[in-house]
Amino acid sequence: MSNWKIDKPGVAQILTSTSSTAKEYEALLSLMSVRAAWLITALSKSELVKTAIGDWLDNCASPGIIATSNVTGIAIGATTEAVIAYQDGELQMAANAQSAASAAAYPTELPK
Repeated sequence: MSNWKIDKPGVAQILTSTSSTAKEYEALLSLMSVRAAWLITALSKSELVKTAIGDWLDNCASPGIIATSNVTGIAIGATTEAVIAYQDGELQMAANAQSAASAAAYPTELPK
């Protein structure tokens, strides 16, 4: 039997905080698109630089933010599921212990 314990309220607080922060990825992606459009317009006389920046945004920055957002969502979901499973296991073990205790024979050497 293991001797570890998950701090469920602490995990819930971290998940809430992380979820709140992760929601900012969408705003970041939107802001980046606006700023990128401004930058590309400002570089209209430098086709090479404009193309390089556009390609970097399309092939690196945007996919990177989207991937980070997706992985963060997966981690939050999996952690939530793990904590729920842990709690369900605790409840099942407690129910088993109560059932075993109630089914145990009363020791004859103890007074009633």
